Amino acid sequence: LSIAPKSPAEGHVFPDDVITGANGKAFPKGEDARIHLGRAIVDSEAADGILTLSINRRGKDMTVPVELTPIGGYSPTWPFKCQRTDKMVTDACRFLQEEQLPNGYIPADEGKIGCSSGGLLLLGSGEPEYLENARRAAYWFADLLTDLESKGKQLGWGPWAGGYSGILLAEYYQMTGDKGILPGLELIMQQVARGQLPSGGWGHGFFSGYSAGYGEVNNCGITCYLALVLARECGVPVDEEAFHKARRYFGAFAPTVGSQYGDHDLVIQGYGAWNGKVGSHAVLHWVEGEEEYSRAYALKAARVANRIEHGHAGCFANVLWTPVAASLAPAREYRRAMDQLDWYYALSRGPRGGFYCQ
Repeated sequence: LSIAPKSPAEGHVFPDDVITGANGKAFPKGEDARIHLGRAIVDSEAADGILTLSINRRGKDMTVPVELTPIGGYSPTWPFKCQRTDKMVTDACRFLQEEQLPNGYIPADEGKIGCSSGGLLLLGSGEPEYLENARRAAYWFADLLTDLESKGKQLGWGPWAGGYSGILLAEYYQMTGDKGILPGLELIMQQVARGQLPSGGWGHGFFSGYSAGYGEVNNCGITCYLALVLARECGVPVDEEAFHKARRYFGAFAPTVGSQYGDHDLVIQGYGAWNGKVGSHAVLHWVEGEEEYSRAYALKAARVANRIEHGHAGCFANVLWTPVAASLAPAREYRRAMDQLDWYYALSRGPRGGFYCQ
């Protein structure tokens, strides 16, 4: 247990404390205490903001009140038409706004992926106040590549950064029509195409004729292909051979609703979370207009939402893609998926509005 500085718990809860219950209810034995704690936080924030923790401190049981900011409870349709969700999004955007550097870069976990996903949140908030921050994040990528290109240099990014930054720049253009971003997007797509593996996928590193990590890694490869699809929609010239190789490679998994780690056998898989690949497949096929495949992957994503924290080497891709994909599933499935995650979003919020995911 650690206590975040300037958090509501500071001075009330200490690192050696053992939290055994909340709001007068002991955590049931054999169950995940975090689920109950997260839902107690929601209940308190929906009322007067007082969260009463049951604590064992060096063998002594006690109750400790922690004062939270009341922001309301979840609506039956959350995250849509929900004041609580709106407040959480606003606080998260303000957090990113405060963290953003003067050059536009948003320092975050996962490096350039964090900057890209942060920019997408600012862009997707729909609030004019944050559009300038999204623009600065997008242009941080575009200007950096344009500057290096003018000097005859290439940026040593890999598929992870290339895919996610390409998605940000393409979405920024589609929302704003700002053509100034297109040269930077084209440069990113050129790098993505050059670094493609012969199979049509991508690995941890860009392929250079002899090495690319240890072969296909579909988690980052899907985002590279999705970036190519979106850039193409923006009217940006892309390498058509690379595009069709990727379409053939990732399209092969769709009939089995597969989400293999790499270039593995095409078999029907169980309901594993698969590091967010189920979710990103759903979004990819939705963008491509392949509704049948998109809905199949979306249904699978919705039904593994309770495993959002599972994932090889971390869960950020699950956190990012699974809820988005679940929104493409039938309404009943989406509702059930999100209601399994109510505690997660309450518990992972930081005191300044940012979120922790792994």
